[in-house]
Amino acid sequence: MQDFLQWIQMHQQIIYIVILMIFLGIEVIGRVPSVLHTP
Repeated sequence: MQDFLQWIQMHQQIIYIVILMIFLGIEVIGRVPSVLHTP
């Protein structure tokens, strides 16, 4: 458990960036009109 917490502290900025990118991607995909989804 100590190793896991230490790993999170070392990579805290990367974890925040990944979480923000996931939320941003969901928002962008959700705002695309359905007309553009069809080929």
